[in-house]
Amino acid sequence: HTRFRNVTGVQTCALPIWIPNIQELKAGLAREVRALKNLARDREERWQATVAIFEERVQRLENELKASQREASIDPLTGVANRRAFDRVLRTSMETPGRRFTLAIFDVDDFKRINDGSGHSKGDEALRNVADTLKSAVRGDDVVARIGGDEFALIASGLTLHQADRRMRSMMAMLAEASMGIVGSIVTVSCGMAEFSAGDTPQSLMTRADEAVYEAKRQGRKPVSC
Repeated sequence: HTRFRNVTGVQTCALPIWIPNIQELKAGLAREVRALKNLARDREERWQATVAIFEERVQRLENELKASQREASIDPLTGVANRRAFDRVLRTSMETPGRRFTLAIFDVDDFKRINDGSGHSKGDEALRNVADTLKSAVRGDDVVARIGGDEFALIASGLTLHQADRRMRSMMAMLAEASMGIVGSIVTVSCGMAEFSAGDTPQSLMTRADEAVYEAKRQGRKPVSC
C-alpha cells in the first residue's frame, strides 16, 4: 500500500496498483485467437462436408433423372429412339421456322415369316441389325427411331425428297448386305419417303410416307418409293 498525506494533513491509504504481465496477456489473447480459429475451421469443414453431401445427392438425382429420360426415349430392343421420342422430335422439327427435312419410313418385308420360320430371337436380331445399319449410315443431326414392331423411321435433316432418294437407296443396299447370314437369307426392307412442306401436320406427313411404303411393296418391294 502507498500512504500519502493530502492537503488537509490526513493520511489516506490508496488501493493497490496492479500492473498486468504483458506477456501473459499476449499469451492469453493468442490462446483465445487460436481457439476461435479452430472453432471457425471446424465449422467451415463441417459446412463444406454438408455442402459436398448435398452436391453429391443433387448430382445423383440429376444422373437418375437423365437415365430415366433416356430410358423413356429409347427402344430397349434396338437402342434407337422409341415412338414417343420420335413423335416429339417430329413435332419440334415441324415447328422450327425454316426447317427442311424428309421423313423416311422403313418396313421389314415378311417379318412374320422371319419370326415363324427362324424364331423370335432371329427376328429380334434382324431388327437390331436394321437399327444398327441405319444408325451407322445417318448424320449427327438425323434421327432414327423404331416406331412399330418391324417399322423404323428416319428424319433426314436438311434434305429435299430428291436429295434423300439417293441416300435412302444407298441405305437399302447396306441393309440387304448387312442382313446376310442372320436368318439364312437376305432381309429386305421397303422404304417410303415424304418431304415436309408448309401446312403439313405430323399425321399428314406420316400418312404420305406410309402410302409410299405401301406403293413400294405393291411394286414388288421396290427399294424406295416417294
